[in-house]
Amino acid sequence: MFRLIRGLLGLVLLVALVYVAVTVRLGERTLWQHLRAIAGSRESRALVEGVRRRAHALWGQAGAEGASRATSPPAPTKAADPLTADERSRLRQLIRQRLAAHPAPDPDARLGAQPSSNSLQKTTSARRSSVAP
Repeated sequence: MFRLIRGLLGLVLLVALVYVAVTVRLGERTLWQHLRAIAGSRESRALVEGVRRRAHALWGQAGAEGASRATSPPAPTKAADPLTADERSRLRQLIRQRLAAHPAPDPDARLGAQPSSNSLQKTTSARRSSVAP
């Protein structure tokens, strides 16, 4: 709700700013007319052209650097902490021991869990075999 009110307030302020810029005179011209005169001046056009030339020059440099990076293969990286073959085998053995000591829990053993269809089939088949004549 707060976001909606804040958005509407921002929209009202924007509309008010545009209205004031177009209708209220600041000296001989409105704010909008002043901005158009500034943008149309020779100095502002020179500024825009200078920025455009500099941006193209920087863009060309960045493109050339990017192209050289793309064509050269990536530098090989060294592992931060390489393990020896002996350390790897001991680590695998430790993991196997821990997994054997602590088997994964039965998902049906959780509180409130519905038994799976396989456990239902096992239960019903066990009951049938015990009831069978």
